[in-house]
Amino acid sequence: MGAKAYIDSSALLKLVVEEAETAALEADLAGREGLLASRLAVLECRRAVRRVRHRRMLQAVDALFEAVYLLDITAPILEAAAAMEPPLLRSLDAIHIATAVSIGDPDLEVITYDDRCAAAARANGLVVVAPGTVGSKK
Repeated sequence: MGAKAYIDSSALLKLVVEEAETAALEADLAGREGLLASRLAVLECRRAVRRVRHRRMLQAVDALFEAVYLLDITAPILEAAAAMEPPLLRSLDAIHIATAVSIGDPDLEVITYDDRCAAAARANGLVVVAPGTVGSKK
């Protein structure tokens, strides 16, 4: 089995909306021992799907989260996000990165397709993968 992974909304949405990287992402996730995400991802994914007003997609999002262990946004995570580098990091991305850092697992991989989030994750000592992209570890 592969390492545990923290997955953000940019990756989760590829499991609902077919994109070029979807097959590679699905193959990567099939070998994982655990998938973790912030509860923030539920909000972000539901809002993204609501924008296109697609009822089946909303059901797919809800089903998707049945396979993900959701981590609460706690006061320490918010404090860490507020202090997170780099200073121009967007607030919601900072919450994702602070949540991943809070897990404290040196083998944890962060799955994201958001370039700014990936750069911030790397800057904070996390390993980033984006299955199906050029240069990705997976």
